[in-house]
Amino acid sequence: PLDPAYPANRIAHYISDSRAQVIITQAALAGKLPASGARVLEIETVPAGTAEDNIDGGARGSDLAYLIY
Repeated sequence: PLDPAYPANRIAHYISDSRAQVIITQAALAGKLPASGARVLEIETVPAGTAEDNIDGGARGSDLAYLIY
């Protein structure tokens, strides 16, 4: 998780250092993210009934990582 209270340069470092390809956030916070090459998904816009196989990317639950700095 990225705390929106952190300074923008710290958040930018976390995104860059982790080489995040996708950032899942709330719509209200999306505009506060620093520019990066990561795809930003606003959790409110993902349909509730979206099936796991509906998202192109090949990632599975066992592939995800939780990074703590």
